[in-house]
Amino acid sequence: MAMLYCISFIFLILLIRLDFCRLSAAVDYMTEMKSDCHYLNGTQRVQYLQRYFYNQEEFVYFDSDKGYFIAKTEFGKPDADYWNNNKDFIEQRRSAVETFCKHNYGVFHSVTADRRFSLKSL
Repeated sequence: MAMLYCISFIFLILLIRLDFCRLSAAVDYMTEMKSDCHYLNGTQRVQYLQRYFYNQEEFVYFDSDKGYFIAKTEFGKPDADYWNNNKDFIEQRRSAVETFCKHNYGVFHSVTADRRFSLKSL
């Protein structure tokens, strides 16, 4: 009787794994969002870029210097128009210079700018 339970349990596990593999099959597209901060003169001049990609192609981005979304392809034009008409969303993106870039400046700066070495030691 215990052998029957063991075989039933193994069959159930295999059935669940096969079903899970079918549900988690790879898709044919990929979406990605990247946020970049560019610092000039410390935090005196900061540019924030938020870029959106579809299948490794950038289709729309937000530039804090301009203050609105810019479509890079025809695919990004509807998104850019929709987001630019949403005043609350635009204000949130504009404030990312303060809340994201300047807030994290110490973290980024300590990792990148404070590392100095001479080429002679290499």
